[in-house]
Amino acid sequence: PASTTASSSNIGTSDDDDDEYEITTTTSVHDDSDYDLRGCIGTLAPRSLNYALSEFAITSALHDHRFNPIALHELPLLRVGVSLLVKYEECEHCFDWEVGVHGIIIKFDGTGGTTSGSSVRKNERGYSATYLPEVAHEQRWSQREAVTSLVRKAGYRGVIGDELLRSIRCTRYQSSKCRLSYGEYAAKRHGGLDPLRDAGVVTAAAVDEAMRQRARSSKPCVHL
Repeated sequence: PASTTASSSNIGTSDDDDDEYEITTTTSVHDDSDYDLRGCIGTLAPRSLNYALSEFAITSALHDHRFNPIALHELPLLRVGVSLLVKYEECEHCFDWEVGVHGIIIKFDGTGGTTSGSSVRKNERGYSATYLPEVAHEQRWSQREAVTSLVRKAGYRGVIGDELLRSIRCTRYQSSKCRLSYGEYAAKRHGGLDPLRDAGVVTAAAVDEAMRQRARSSKPCVHL
């Protein structure tokens, strides 16, 4: 995809760490030849990098209810990704974006579709959802397939027809993304040595409890 990929040393180490960004973090575990997603958490409200990086990394690893929490024995197989969301632009319509370049946020009230042959009620709640820039590219979706999937992700169960698609308010954005595996972390911070190797007194329960305490102060976030 054409979204920017940053060096792993560029995020969280500059003099501008207290700048605020919309941010998402992903956690993946290596399985055979590839990484399997195990968490994706973020916020569309600007947050300080000083706090958001560690907060969302922990929340993604332990508190994304769609996946099992990362276990201690899986840490050597872990890869963490951080995306800073930038360049927000209002779209003219829900297909006014490019696969592999843009993520999108859609909002709609559901009155443009039908469900079970009947008109959706005028007072139906609003719907919203987002996909990061890499999602449609990695899933090999067309724009229409991505938008249709996103409508379902938002919780809408009515018919997705042209009238509903025309009613969608769409915002596109891009991302600056960095990924770091556990092995790369050990090489950069510990000279290539495994920091867990001599931690015989550290149990999985103790590590998990410490990380959960850090995450208890988490502000509202969204699954992405």
